[in-house]
Amino acid sequence: MASRIRRFFVLVVRAYRKGFHSDMDVGPLLRLSISKRIGQDRFELWFSQVEIVITDATVCLRCPRQFTLDWLRNNFRNEIEAACQESLGVQCDLQFRLGSRISGDSEPTDGGQVGNRVEESVGESSLTSGDSSGAVDPRRQSRLTPRRRFRKLDSFVEGEANRLGLTAAQMVIQNPGSVSPLFLYGPNGVGKSHLLEGIWSALRARSQNSRCVYLTGEQFTSYFIEALHGRGLPNFRRHYRGVDLLIIEDVQFFAKKRATLDELQYTIDSLLRDGRQLAFSSDRSPTQLSHLGHELTVRFSGGLVARMQPPNRDIRLEIVRRGAVERGMEVPEPVVELIASHLTEDARLLHGALNRLSAASQATREPITRTLAMRTLEELFQSNRRLVPLPDIAKAVCEVCGVDSQLLRSPDRSRAVSEPRMLAMWLARKYTRAPLAEIGEFFGGRSHSTVISAGKRVNSWMESSAVNPGKQSAPNGIQDLVQQIEYQIRAS
Repeated sequence: MASRIRRFFVLVVRAYRKGFHSDMDVGPLLRLSISKRIGQDRFELWFSQVEIVITDATVCLRCPRQFTLDWLRNNFRNEIEAACQESLGVQCDLQFRLGSRISGDSEPTDGGQVGNRVEESVGESSLTSGDSSGAVDPRRQSRLTPRRRFRKLDSFVEGEANRLGLTAAQMVIQNPGSVSPLFLYGPNGVGKSHLLEGIWSALRARSQNSRCVYLTGEQFTSYFIEALHGRGLPNFRRHYRGVDLLIIEDVQFFAKKRATLDELQYTIDSLLRDGRQLAFSSDRSPTQLSHLGHELTVRFSGGLVARMQPPNRDIRLEIVRRGAVERGMEVPEPVVELIASHLTEDARLLHGALNRLSAASQATREPITRTLAMRTLEELFQSNRRLVPLPDIAKAVCEVCGVDSQLLRSPDRSRAVSEPRMLAMWLARKYTRAPLAEIGEFFGGRSHSTVISAGKRVNSWMESSAVNPGKQSAPNGIQDLVQQIEYQIRAS
């Protein structure tokens, strides 16, 4: 008897020190500890509808289905016990029970419909939402912590490079299912994810009862494999074939995954028959995804395919300006132009540059200037300069400026030839790591001092925007001309 009394008081003291007063206090800590041990994606998949009840030294997991109960007990018991020890500070009696939610709630179980729920705690690139009954348990919702705010279309910077993709996203929002599937493709950092998130946000805002799923190709594959090995295919298929909106990013991940490709194909067919909306993204066009199989690439191409190109100068400038406003930064226009001109491929790098610049300004207590930006971002600028062969640079300059390639490398010193040649040398220093002597030798056997002088001349043109080398004209002079040449270089 004495030992039992002693144990009781030990539990009381430990619980008091840990703040162990109620499920509402400790429950979120326990859930967080479990998610850290098994991974956030697996936690969301298996614990989203599990009620954790803490009473005295007992932790009870109330599961809505026998399958979920058996899976948790057989696969996660050790992790749950360790999480209980860590969160509660005591060794608890762990119980698994089958039944509806407790505490007098009248919310029925979902009858096996995994997707009928509202879930605001999302992973880095996956989101599942929707409740067919419209009922949300406020206690459960209060415990969920949003970790990612999905962007909306009104924050998307429109331009010539992405106008088709934006228009396609707006069509989907106006009339879901009318252009299904939507397929966005292009390199990293061109806005594909932003558009898909905008679609998800708009359709969810329109109807809280809509069932929407947002995930990556890797996540779809992982969930399918878990369902396959755990004999949970019926629930998996009910979940993904019963949604109103299915968004999957990076479908190129499905390459050489035969079973997953078959499941995805059947899922697409089922949703298309029901008039549901699908949206996909990839780093290449459907015609370049032959390794996924002819049947799947045909389905990708059967809706609306929109190419997303790297942001042009105007888009990059606007992204930097908006990013500065969002961060409360005062960024002079020369610094905005500096960032936009050096980071030309991936829009994410523009935000990264602003973050670095903001931190450097606060650390040094200096105002943001071009000098500070060059000192802070020099490494970032250098690492993102794509190496381009000298002949490609010469070819792009000749095509845009209207100069014969032989003249560009000739002794001709007329203005119509010398100015494009200086511009080509300047671009060669920007896009290659070739020594100055090698650049000079390529452009007609000129010395390294001539290459340096050419760079200084072009920099002065960039500052004044008053010179437009060659025979071709550009609306804004040298700035637009350089943009055209750089686009030509990327295209080559």
